[in-house]
Amino acid sequence: VSSIKYLGIIIDQNLRWTDHIIHVAKRLRCLIHRFYILREVLSRKNLVLLYNSLAESILRYSIIIWGGAFSTSIKLLQISQNTLLKIVFRKKRLYSSEALYKECSIFNIDRLYIFNCITKMYVKQKEFSRCSSRFTRAHVNNCIEIPNFKKTVTQRSFIFFDPKLFNSVPVHIRQIRDLRKFKAKVKVYIANTNTVFSNILKPSESY
Repeated sequence: VSSIKYLGIIIDQNLRWTDHIIHVAKRLRCLIHRFYILREVLSRKNLVLLYNSLAESILRYSIIIWGGAFSTSIKLLQISQNTLLKIVFRKKRLYSSEALYKECSIFNIDRLYIFNCITKMYVKQKEFSRCSSRFTRAHVNNCIEIPNFKKTVTQRSFIFFDPKLFNSVPVHIRQIRDLRKFKAKVKVYIANTNTVFSNILKPSESY
């Protein structure tokens, strides 16, 4: 077969994740009618909570697996997320999506992927570091060694991106020992940083 669904993730034969991204985009669009009704009775604070529960939970599911797809694949899902948020918060179609995300303290697909990758690596960093047979770089400043993958498709995988994204976080944040505090600091850092992550996520094609 050209694709198969396993544990809620549609895996295609080329590992480009296009089929899964289309599936997730359809699930987001199904929420539009519900939010048309709910925005009439709920406050802005409750709408944000409901969005996180109904929509962001869909986006977060296994995003570290498929979130590294090329921009041509991610674009459809990003448009669906932008559309849903503008409907939820009564914004015009041409209203700046970036401004809306800042107003609501919500991450777009890029930042959501980055946050989940960094958090996953924080939890698994000791386990990941032990896989030293395929790694060549020495540990410096609490950094994780990065695997040497040559093919483009493997360079889009979380195994390649997770260490690079984690290493881009300032040392004083990486050295935090409490997971809750680490997540809070990372969220603020991601929200106020763009260039560093953009350079990491564009090895061969824009993300």
